[in-house]
Amino acid sequence: MQENHLKRTCKLVFLVHVITTFFSIVGLMSQITMSDLAPIRGIIPLIIVILVFLGDSIYLFISKGGVTYIRLLAITYSVVYCAMLNSGNTVTTYPYMIPFLIVFLLTLDKLSVRVGIIGFAISNFIRVVLTITSSANIQDDIEVIMIETIITILTVITIIKGYGLLARFFEESLDEVTSVSDKNKTITGKVTEVADSVAKDISSISDALDTIGESVNLLDETMENIMVGTQNTAEAITHQTTQTHDIQDIIDDTKKSADVVEGINNEAAAALKEGMEVMESLFEEVEKARKAGDNLQTAADELRSNTEDVSGITSIILSISSQTNLLALNASIEAARAGEVGKGFAVVADEIRNLAEQTRNETENITRIIEILTSNADTVADCATISSQSANRETEYTQNASKKFEFIQEKLSELGQAINDIANFIASLSSANNEIVDSASTLSATSEEISASSTEASKASSRNVELVDQFKKSMDGIITKIEELQSYTK
Repeated sequence: MQENHLKRTCKLVFLVHVITTFFSIVGLMSQITMSDLAPIRGIIPLIIVILVFLGDSIYLFISKGGVTYIRLLAITYSVVYCAMLNSGNTVTTYPYMIPFLIVFLLTLDKLSVRVGIIGFAISNFIRVVLTITSSANIQDDIEVIMIETIITILTVITIIKGYGLLARFFEESLDEVTSVSDKNKTITGKVTEVADSVAKDISSISDALDTIGESVNLLDETMENIMVGTQNTAEAITHQTTQTHDIQDIIDDTKKSADVVEGINNEAAAALKEGMEVMESLFEEVEKARKAGDNLQTAADELRSNTEDVSGITSIILSISSQTNLLALNASIEAARAGEVGKGFAVVADEIRNLAEQTRNETENITRIIEILTSNADTVADCATISSQSANRETEYTQNASKKFEFIQEKLSELGQAINDIANFIASLSSANNEIVDSASTLSATSEEISASSTEASKASSRNVELVDQFKKSMDGIITKIEELQSYTK
């Protein structure tokens, strides 16, 4: 509150300062141009007036007002007033200070009032002294001097006493206002507390009403759905009664089909049993073929080994034949050297060489035959290996087929059990269907009663929805009034 008062007072002081400065500048300019006094006596106060106005205005703009601005203005304008008052030859400038003294009085700042009064009194006292000392005829100026002195004294006494009275009035008023404000705060606090409590309660009630409204709406929709559902149920029951007769016919057909499936299952089980016996015989024959293949592979391996041994022997024979041929050649050479004595030996050497040549040729034939036998032995061994592997795979496939047959047999047994269960279920289903037919009539009558009750309940639910909406609107109005009351208490 005090800060707001001080801001308003600062605005008033600034307005007074602007007006006073304007008239001061006009008066000083007139004095400079029209007075007989030296221009310097008007220029100096004019400069002081302008500088003080600019300085105080800038400070007001920076500080946004405050008691410091008022005190600064009291000091600076006292200087301006003194300079203006004592720069001319009249005493007519003293009213410029009085508006400032009144505004300083309104601020209730003791320091500003004192500075303004002291500056005002000193400036006027100096002016009085200067008037007396400069007067050529004291009798002519005595009236002006007395009027200035009386006005100065009255202004000082009025401002001082007025400050005291005004300060005391504000203190007393402030105490009363504070007491009333405290009471109002207490009452406002209680009202606010009650309003907040009521607002909370009403808010809770409003939330509960919203919940109830939603529940009632949901109940209304549910009842409508129940009503529609019961009607649909009655129609569905009628349709269901018709369908149950069709179901009974389907059950009879299903039972016949189950009997046929059971017969097919028995035939499949018998055929599967015969197939398992055939698989066992096949497995035995495959096992025999596998053993024969193993024996054939063993014989082929032995034949390959024997051909390799014979091939080694033929290699040795070829080597001996080559050496024999070489020895026969050497013997022919030696017989030729011996002359007539060695002719008989030369004939023997030729025969030996011919025998060696024949031996080499036959050995080569044997080698080719052995190579052919070796190739055939390899082919036989490979075939035996393939035959053995095929026999092993046949054995594996036979075992797998046997396991599959066993699995099929198990599943056929399970299928037979399932067929028996289906037959039992069909019998139970037939009995239950007959019971459904019997209860459908009773359920249809009950659905009609429920439909009638649902219609009445739906009407009652609609009335409840309307009542809840009306009550909710009333509560919304109460909440609006409480919010308005809370806005007044803030």
